[in-house]
Amino acid sequence: MHGGNRVSMVWRRRKSWSRSYLGRKGGQQPKRSVYLRTGANLTNPSDVRGILQLGRKEFEARTVGPDLLIFAHRILPWRYKRLAVISDRPTRDLLFAELEGGPSYSEFHMSSGERSVLRMSKDISALSNALVVASHSAVVIDSVPPEGRIFLERDDASGRVRLAPIHRDIFQKALYGQSRDQLSILCEDAVAEGVIRGVLDVLNVELGLRQEDVVIGRNTGRDEFPGHIRALGKFGKLRDFIVVLDGDSREMEGRITAIAEQHGQSVRPLFLPGRDPPEDWVWNVLRARPGEYAERLGLDAGDMEGAVARLNRLAEGAVKRRDAARAALGSFAVVIHREVPEIARIVGRAEAGRNAMPGLLVGLRERIGMWRRP
Repeated sequence: MHGGNRVSMVWRRRKSWSRSYLGRKGGQQPKRSVYLRTGANLTNPSDVRGILQLGRKEFEARTVGPDLLIFAHRILPWRYKRLAVISDRPTRDLLFAELEGGPSYSEFHMSSGERSVLRMSKDISALSNALVVASHSAVVIDSVPPEGRIFLERDDASGRVRLAPIHRDIFQKALYGQSRDQLSILCEDAVAEGVIRGVLDVLNVELGLRQEDVVIGRNTGRDEFPGHIRALGKFGKLRDFIVVLDGDSREMEGRITAIAEQHGQSVRPLFLPGRDPPEDWVWNVLRARPGEYAERLGLDAGDMEGAVARLNRLAEGAVKRRDAARAALGSFAVVIHREVPEIARIVGRAEAGRNAMPGLLVGLRERIGMWRRP
């Protein structure tokens, strides 16, 4: 639109670019500002050429850990399913992102803000004694420790201003309508997450938490936890994280505790019930009380008991005994048309309701209380 009228602007490519404006002799097109963003805007041209040559050589591809995903989710409005980095040498790499239920794309298609957040988080996690400072930003307060924040309130009757008591999530909800500070739980896999979500279904009601107050990061093997603890320690974020390991990962406790102490922080991991993988615990609970869980799963009690017994025999005869429970639970999920993590959540919720996992329940109550206190 120009001068209240709709006009056409046509660009033609022959030997060179030319333009035509309504066929008018000497006519001038309306001027407008155009910002063209290309790969050259990301870094200097030589680096761009180097990155574009990655596809012509052998390169290493690795998935970024869940600790970085959690940081990204706190700052950015998207939910990432996966972040990956490809590189052909330590000084040259390229980020790729995959959104939950959405597309996959490289950093050439990211906004400058998204790329900056992901790059900064990735780079800082590999450093020691690093300082990052943000200015002219309303979120600077989020970088201030809770004990350093001061809330003032005015008494309506006297008009006097007084120092308000600090209670992290309650004040954040009052000011912003949601928790700006979130507690994060780091666990090993989707089944572990299912059990934890079931426990939180009970604790959220008991403690007055909302589901979005707690973020769960997963899809990491137990051998990856020392690296995650080291990275979180460098960020000074271990206080906002609860580490929950599978029951068969108890030997990792000493190593994780020692790494946290190297960064002047304290971490005492919690453990899922039992001393085996969570699949074993879930399956054993179903075997012990098939009648009760038939109702919770919407199944006939007789059908449930028969299916559990049959699948247990088949699994024990077909695989090594240590993997029998995992195989049986997987087959049971297929039979009843549910996912294993979904079943794990149902079992976790029921067992938490009957206080059948006191170690995990008490530990989570305690850590949530510590997180809420200044």
